[in-house]
Amino acid sequence: MIIFKSLNKRALEIIITLLKNRALHLEDLAEEFKVSDRTIRYDIEKINTILYKEKLKGIQKEGSCYYISQEEIEPVSRILKKYGELSSEDRIDYLILKLTFENSIKLAQEAKFLGVTRKTLAKDMVEVKSIMERESVELISLSGIGIKIQGKEYDIRVLLGKYLLKLFLRQNILNTTLKEMLKNFMYLADYPMIEDFVRKVLKNLEKRVPSYSFHAMCAVAIVSKLRRGYYDDSLEEITVDQIERAETLVKMVMVDKKRYDIIECAGNKTLDFTLNKSDINIIAKITMETDSQFNDYLPIFQEAIKQFLLKLGQKLNIELISDDELKNNICLKLSIGKLKVKYDIMERNFSSRELSGKYSKLFETIKPITEEIFGFINEEDLISITVLMEEFIEKNCELPKKKSVFIVDDLHLDQWMGKVFARKLGLIYKVEVKEIISSYELKDIKKGDGDFIITLSPLSIKNNDIPLIYINYLELHKNMDLLEDLGLRERRK
Repeated sequence: MIIFKSLNKRALEIIITLLKNRALHLEDLAEEFKVSDRTIRYDIEKINTILYKEKLKGIQKEGSCYYISQEEIEPVSRILKKYGELSSEDRIDYLILKLTFENSIKLAQEAKFLGVTRKTLAKDMVEVKSIMERESVELISLSGIGIKIQGKEYDIRVLLGKYLLKLFLRQNILNTTLKEMLKNFMYLADYPMIEDFVRKVLKNLEKRVPSYSFHAMCAVAIVSKLRRGYYDDSLEEITVDQIERAETLVKMVMVDKKRYDIIECAGNKTLDFTLNKSDINIIAKITMETDSQFNDYLPIFQEAIKQFLLKLGQKLNIELISDDELKNNICLKLSIGKLKVKYDIMERNFSSRELSGKYSKLFETIKPITEEIFGFINEEDLISITVLMEEFIEKNCELPKKKSVFIVDDLHLDQWMGKVFARKLGLIYKVEVKEIISSYELKDIKKGDGDFIITLSPLSIKNNDIPLIYINYLELHKNMDLLEDLGLRERRK
């Protein structure tokens, strides 16, 4: 298996050193790392080979000084982890994948390849052994062979499929070593052919599934091809224990014959290998998961969704008159989100930082409400709920009229502070500033003239017809909740 080698520890430390310092002479770097000038130049060339592939200028040279430009500090820091040494979790994933794919490994070789000591890898193997025991797969040491796995073929395939699915769902944030491993698996299994097979299955079943379910179906087929040389009776038998251990690839049950036949037929026509009975049943169950998971969670979420919509409506100052379709869609997204949290599945295909104005504002409003009512939900699922709610609000909800306010400014010549405050208020909120007045004019304002009055200085005078609040202009951000309680809505671009 050919995998792109990560940068060594010294190369990583050179990057970190240059990120911390504006510029360093070649001699200073050589002295710092106790190597020759030539070795430092070689390391920098190797680093730049990677940075050039990321379309960056890389480590630049001016005279005998090396530096990373100011504009590239952030992107270089971001990809540092990507090409760095594997974390303990990543090494454990790598070892499990290597063992379930190749059936055996030699610790000394893997330690050298991963750039860690054998002692470090031995510690990782303790956790690997624990994970495999939970999946009814045993590790045994054999002289001349190394560490070998032993167990029923079905259990080994479930384990390989589970960790292959994890790679799929984390591929945007994978370290280079694991990313290359995934590419290698996809190449060996002829991934385009498998993807075509899964698309045909979904088309024939007239079914749409979430992206992680699509990848789960692909993972089952990839594992079937990668391990087609191994076979035992467990692949044709389905037991209660096997069902329980297949949870991450969705609990497996026997499915209706029509669905089974459609998948088997698509496999025979598309794939150059034969799917086993267990493979077909897992894929069939995944195609059913959206409906079954939705039905499981619907009763649990019904009341909570009402609370969610009520609180969101109050926060946005709109009446969220929801229909059954909206509630069902929210329930579906939440049920998928909760299952992904349960099984530690993260897609990371999209970040909240990439959301445009109106979606970003709504996301920040929805996040604390969702976490309060439903608990933790992954960011990508919160984004999905945000988009759903934004589209529903634009289509179905009548947005409230702008609130109208009077601003009292007694302290400044020409009421310049009142004018500045009015301009800032208008940039943040949907509001109409009726007039900037002095305190003596308060008695002339009657009910119906405006919604409330904001004063920039403490007043003993009150207006009994309209709510009056005091706000320190310099601490406007501290009074956001107060203004929103009075009905001001933030602008949503």
